[in-house]
Amino acid sequence: MERVGTLNDRGSAAEVAFGEPLAARAATLAWERGLRGYDAVHLATALVWRETLGEIVTVATYDRELWRGAQASGLPPWPAAIPCHK
Repeated sequence: MERVGTLNDRGSAAEVAFGEPLAARAATLAWERGLRGYDAVHLATALVWRETLGEIVTVATYDRELWRGAQASGLPPWPAAIPCHK
């Protein structure tokens, strides 16, 4: 079972425990969204937070693939425009 952290008295997020359900979800996202492993874990964790808290979770990234994956998964990416690398 995944353990999802809570907010402490200062409003800071605590933790999401990494276990088989989160790993399996990240693996699926890696294949579906073309993400590297750690980026898939970040996206899977953000999705768990959204589902658990019932609130909007913004994914801050300058990685184009993770940015696209977040947007395709219904999470608002930041910055608002896709990062451009030259």
